[in-house]
Parts: sequence; C-alpha cells; structure tokens
Amino acid sequence: MGALANRPTTVQMAYLNDAVLWQAARSTLPPALRQRLELLHTRQQRAGLSFDEQAEAERLEQLYRDTLLVRAQAAVLLQQRGYDVTVAALKMNHEEIVAARRLWVEAGWHPPKE
Repeated sequence: MGALANRPTTVQMAYLNDAVLWQAARSTLPPALRQRLELLHTRQQRAGLSFDEQAEAERLEQLYRDTLLVRAQAAVLLQQRGYDVTVAALKMNHEEIVAARRLWVEAGWHPPKE
C-alpha cells in the first residue's frame, strides 16, 4: 500500500501547502485495491467470506474510511483558505469517485442515515 502509508495524519494536514491539500482532497484508493474491495463485497453478499478474506475486507474498508477522512479534512482546510471545494472543483464525478460511491451504497454508508 506504499504511497498510502506515507499519507499525513489529519493533524499534520494543517501545515501542508495548498497543492498537496488539493492532491489529498482528490485522493482515492488505488484501482487495484478498490477492485479488490468491490470483489470482496460481492463475494460476501453471495457466498460469504473466509476468515482471511474477512480480515482483508476489514483492512481495506478501514483504509477506505481513512481515505475519506483525509479527503474531507483537506476539503475543510482548502475551504478555510478561501478555495471553492464544490463537487466540480474536487472532481468528485470522476470515474473512480462514482465507483467509490457505489461501494458506499453496497456497504450501507450512503446515503447517510439521519
């Protein structure tokens, strides 16, 4: 998970420059990890997962949640610095983001429950 392991914590993010924050705000899981998570979700719904697969799915889901947290924190910081952080500015309708939203729905994370 290379580059993802080097990601700053949300506390450190306040000290990042704008260009790095924009990168963080637009970050996604790498395609291979996203596809693996999608496969595990599908497999879980159809036949269940082995112990090892369940552990892998939990690790990937945590990584996914961490990615969302970093994105959200970066967007907040950019907005505080006066930038437009709308869906268009964040490029949230990019193919990867649309695929991620599909995973959110499958995982029961979207739409938010009130």
